[in-house]
Amino acid sequence: MDNTQPFNMGQWIGKCGLIVGAYYIVRFACIPVYQYLPAVGMIYLLMLAGAPFFTGFITMITRERKLGGVMTFKQGFTFSLSVMIFGSIIEAAGIYIYFRFMDNGQFVKWLSDNVDSMASMGAQPEFIDEMAQTVATIGTIRPIEMAISTMIDGIFLSIIIAIIIATMLRRKTPRQII
Repeated sequence: MDNTQPFNMGQWIGKCGLIVGAYYIVRFACIPVYQYLPAVGMIYLLMLAGAPFFTGFITMITRERKLGGVMTFKQGFTFSLSVMIFGSIIEAAGIYIYFRFMDNGQFVKWLSDNVDSMASMGAQPEFIDEMAQTVATIGTIRPIEMAISTMIDGIFLSIIIAIIIATMLRRKTPRQII
């Protein structure tokens, strides 16, 4: 970092938010690909579970490289929450674009085919009926509603995750290396 220019936290949040948003988009892209390559489902689950760790890692890098090894709870909470909310907004935009312009009802068709295959494998009729009802409901959701719902869920989860990250990464004095 150039010492003549002060550190601009807003710009840094924007850059990190784009990185987290790209991570969320790649994670979401695994869902439609899973229709054709079932092994991608495991990548999706790993990315889903790894999202808090990814954001925590970015927050830790910010603490060490941009804040001189010191971070208060408030700084950690604000930074990690802002980055995850920015990422959630980018993910919601990607979800809207996908379901509005690219999907053409293929996702709901794939879900209903899976319900039919579960019925042929001997699943209980009550379960099949519930799943068929759920798929029918998903088919009626507009892309903007799906994007907004995903964004709101992401914001609520971000608050919880940001509290955990800020608690774990706060440090009052820089770490001394012997």
